[in-house]
Amino acid sequence: MILNTLSKDDLYQSIAYIFNMDIEQIQHYIKENINNPRQINLQNLKKFCNCHELKTVDSIMIHHIAPRRDVDSIRKEGISTLPQVLTTENNLSKYLKGLGFKFTFKNNQIFMERYNKKVDIHKLSWDCCDRMILMRFGIGKASTYDFNVNGYLFVSKFLKDYCRGWLGSPEILKTLSICYKDYDIADGFVKNCKNNYLISFKVPITKIDIANYDSKISDSQKLEILIDYTLQALVYFESKEKDKLDNPIIMLKRDYNVPGTDIKKIWQLKEECGYMIPISIDDK
Repeated sequence: MILNTLSKDDLYQSIAYIFNMDIEQIQHYIKENINNPRQINLQNLKKFCNCHELKTVDSIMIHHIAPRRDVDSIRKEGISTLPQVLTTENNLSKYLKGLGFKFTFKNNQIFMERYNKKVDIHKLSWDCCDRMILMRFGIGKASTYDFNVNGYLFVSKFLKDYCRGWLGSPEILKTLSICYKDYDIADGFVKNCKNNYLISFKVPITKIDIANYDSKISDSQKLEILIDYTLQALVYFESKEKDKLDNPIIMLKRDYNVPGTDIKKIWQLKEECGYMIPISIDDK
């Protein structure tokens, strides 16, 4: 079973299945308690429906923001970790190759060459943000090995200032632009990839971590946390006075690449009044 977070209706269907209830019962529970949202949580819902055991959920839907050339390339290439995308053939690696870059991945670290010469990352020109490349490439004891794919739990409008780093060009190009003091590295990619997309895909719950939670928690603990987030999302979608949606970042394991076959829906992001709005363009 999948925890489907594509829409409000999908959220209701998923929660109804997990708690073995009718959708109408879940809707009644949410609407009856909507003025006291702190009372809407997994434990109280279990009491409401006299549910002692949740049904198994083995996967969830995640929503990833990325600039890409077109929908076909998204489905062909899938969504890859940084080492995978830099060392295999795809639109981004071809673009970087055209700028003289070559990458290898060994012993959990990314190595870079430019114009057939090894690059000593520590000798690049540094600004305050350039140390991001150490984190991204797995260099040094302080590195967090920031190789993984991530995304949001829910589909909603996104405040542009909060997701700006994922728009226009991939984060690695922005980092290289700063390191080399050459903003054409990032800007040149935008000429061929003018659209920003929200890519909705299925992922096993065993392959995710939840932002601000220990990565060692069990799958059952993850599910309980995700259910609480989902119930609060239903409060948000049902409320006439919508406040900010608590939309957590979900991080995939550092070695997990999303195949194109697991991409279920693609949206184009349009800017409107400081927000990026998902517009449905492709389903599977």
